[in-house]
Amino acid sequence: MDLDRSWTKSHKLFAAMMIFILTVTLFVSLVPQGDVRAVTCKFKHKVEQGETLIYIANLYGVDWEKIADANNLQPPYTVIEAQVLCIPEGTKPGNTTTTDDKNKTPPAIQVVPGQNDLLLSVENFPKKTSYYVRIIPAHVNVSYRLGHFTTNKEGDFTDWFRVPYFVQRSPQMTLCVKNVWTDKTSCIKYDDIFSYYPFVRGKCSPKEGR
Repeated sequence: MDLDRSWTKSHKLFAAMMIFILTVTLFVSLVPQGDVRAVTCKFKHKVEQGETLIYIANLYGVDWEKIADANNLQPPYTVIEAQVLCIPEGTKPGNTTTTDDKNKTPPAIQVVPGQNDLLLSVENFPKKTSYYVRIIPAHVNVSYRLGHFTTNKEGDFTDWFRVPYFVQRSPQMTLCVKNVWTDKTSCIKYDDIFSYYPFVRGKCSPKEGR
């Protein structure tokens, strides 16, 4: 009889210990098992279709392994569309201005008028880019297209353009060049004194454009 009671107590003690162990195990399993280090996200990036971890790392100028660690990514380090990633460091895309860009000479336009034509010179414009050329007489709400040109690999162009006989000339004229693709326009005013005096066209070697 005492033996039975002793066995019953031992059985209950064992059952209680098992319940305790299972309870602790369940509690531990519910606690997040990520890295205990706090990760500060400098940027948040939403993955778009076709993007890879290496592409995103290059986009922000950061080592891809740092992004993987910050987001607890495991091999093969696959990211999916619409996933939001923590970017721990780097630079924001589009803010990669270099010293050369800051010190770059601004675009410039020069015009030398002639009797029946004019010499146009542009410098530091976008390279290998096409532009329309138009002139506008003063106090006139109409422009006249003279032609088009394409800048060379340095972003320069120089050449003569014929001014049609029907264009109304004025002491002050405006010349504009408009980007064929973006419609961005740059203009300059110049004195067309040769609307009164004859002009003998000089020699000028044009810069290769188109």
